[in-house]
Amino acid sequence: MARRARVTSVTGVYHVMLRGINRNVVFHDDQDFRKFINVLDLQAHPVDVDGVEMEPACDIYAFCLMSNHVHLLVREHGKTLSELMKSIGISFVSYINKRYDRCGPLFQDRFLSEPVEDVGYFIKLLRYIHQNPIKAGMVNELDEYPWSSWQEYKYNRPGLCVHSVPFAGISWDEIKEMVCAVNEIDQSQRIGIDKSMRMSDDEARACLAQICEQEGLNHNLKELPKETRNYVIFKAFEAGVGVRQLARITFIAHSTLHRLYQMI
Repeated sequence: MARRARVTSVTGVYHVMLRGINRNVVFHDDQDFRKFINVLDLQAHPVDVDGVEMEPACDIYAFCLMSNHVHLLVREHGKTLSELMKSIGISFVSYINKRYDRCGPLFQDRFLSEPVEDVGYFIKLLRYIHQNPIKAGMVNELDEYPWSSWQEYKYNRPGLCVHSVPFAGISWDEIKEMVCAVNEIDQSQRIGIDKSMRMSDDEARACLAQICEQEGLNHNLKELPKETRNYVIFKAFEAGVGVRQLARITFIAHSTLHRLYQMI
């Protein structure tokens, strides 16, 4: 079966999820985390051999590096999204293979991506991406986690992220204020299951149907290839469908859905 073509964003902005193959650990220690950030920096702020700034391959709006996966909120610039992720993958995998005397792939063969075409969803993703370490139980406060762009937002620290907005009608200061305010009000809240977003089973079914229709897919998730099915499930979680609810309306095992939810 041919792979489903990626959905193209009219804004060039994407939420990208890069996962370790077989859910394996990608970052073993601080050096690995720092190396990946350096790889991102070379794409976002490239310079030539004389130290002169070059055209960036992308604009980075947010990032969060977890032990076995990565979240990025980026906009295409000098490279297409596929070219960008290929460059990142080749550079980082080469480093890992050399450091740990290993060979073969490190990441799943195809990264997940979704278009971001309005400011509301853009802000939701900024909150969601930064919340990952708390949701995974890795820290109690966002300030405790060093491998995300959170401190760039809260403390205006220079780093990977650009302080500009890909959408008209709102300023970067307004976006930063909304992101920081929500994350500080209740850092134990799971953005993917925000109480304000709870829906009935009928609404959840309609949500799933809409996702499938947008992607041109069969509404029966059990009949979809595993990678495609998981993509729909991730989008359903982000839309506010809960694990138990999704198990109830799709008849997919709760344990399977819970495992996928923990990967977000």
